Amino acid sequence: SRLGAIICDLNKEGWDIEGGFEKTEHGKDYVYYVKGEPKQLTLL
Repeated sequence: SRLGAIICDLNKEGWDIEGGFEKTEHGKDYVYYVKGEPKQLTLL
């Protein structure tokens, strides 16, 4: 998916993002969690 590709790029830049299926009020959904961020943020 396009979002998956974006997450992959962010992880390469030093972010720590993982996702998984979780139960939500609408059933099951794929949820991403940001577990860590780069020490040095570079703005484009």
